[in-house]
Amino acid sequence: KAGDFLISRGWNAFCNGVLAEANWKPGYNLIVDGVRHLEALNMLKNIVKPAPIYLIYVTVNEQERRSRLKARNNGEYMDLEELEMHSTEKQVKTTLFNRADLVVDNLCSEDRVVIDIVTWIRSFQITAD
Repeated sequence: KAGDFLISRGWNAFCNGVLAEANWKPGYNLIVDGVRHLEALNMLKNIVKPAPIYLIYVTVNEQERRSRLKARNNGEYMDLEELEMHSTEKQVKTTLFNRADLVVDNLCSEDRVVIDIVTWIRSFQITAD
């Protein structure tokens, strides 16, 4: 609900608020977790220009998502399909997945996911030299 209110002020205000909360300054690196809207991604890209932004998408299968959702809600059933219709979820499985620069599988071990992401990031450092 708070997110909906902040977004209602506009993507520029929302994204600048996120960056201010993180104490981000131009020239500094930044990791933003939980980007759920293409509009937010595009606005962040615009704000931090000329620095690049990369979207890493973390996948998890439906069974695991249901299990985690149930655990998060103290065993109370929550309809996943209904949840995915909410404005904060509509673009996640389609639009953002299709825009991802890297996709990693959350069912792999945490170590494997970290290795995959770090290896991917290092590939930019090698090509930049």
